Amino acid sequence: MEELIYQRCNDLIRRVYNEAHTSNDAYRIIDLLDCVSHNQVRSKEWMVDTLTMYKGHFNQVLYLAGWYGLGPYFLSAFAKKVISVDYDPKAKSFGKRLFPNKIEFVTKNILEYTIYKEYECVILTSCEHLPSAVLSVLIAKIPKGTLVCFQSTDYDHPSHINTHKTVKDLVNEFPSYVDILYADSLQIHDCNRHMVIAKI
Repeated sequence: MEELIYQRCNDLIRRVYNEAHTSNDAYRIIDLLDCVSHNQVRSKEWMVDTLTMYKGHFNQVLYLAGWYGLGPYFLSAFAKKVISVDYDPKAKSFGKRLFPNKIEFVTKNILEYTIYKEYECVILTSCEHLPSAVLSVLIAKIPKGTLVCFQSTDYDHPSHINTHKTVKDLVNEFPSYVDILYADSLQIHDCNRHMVIAKI
């Protein structure tokens, strides 16, 4: 990853720290460090390296729960347009500082986002944060013929409410009419990252 991204992250951390006495955002210092951690970077590199096998699906990409934009940033290297949707307003303000002119950030609850038809590819790399019922609702909204890429993990964390012990567990989140194109796991340190690429 570009050294400039780490420098922008460092600058943003300093700004958050300096403003922490007038806000409740001090926890975002850890958030920002996690955003560019080895685990995050490696899982996004794996996603992009694998997705390049499915050319012709990347004129417009929708990235659900894109957080501060690391995943969308990696996709922007070969996708013509990447839209990152996240409910957190700071995802947009921080993302624009970290990855200027690369991504279009939209502040909206992903369950309330309804514009899917214009996208050839839909990405969600934080399935561990969402209940299975929510994943089912999201999948049902995606039009037939759309390429999707979902990631999850087996790593236990208080914010992980829906971990998947195996990649098969993640595959089982999809209804039977979905065509599974790729399903595999990647060990990163002491946890496994699971990824499923499918055609709705």
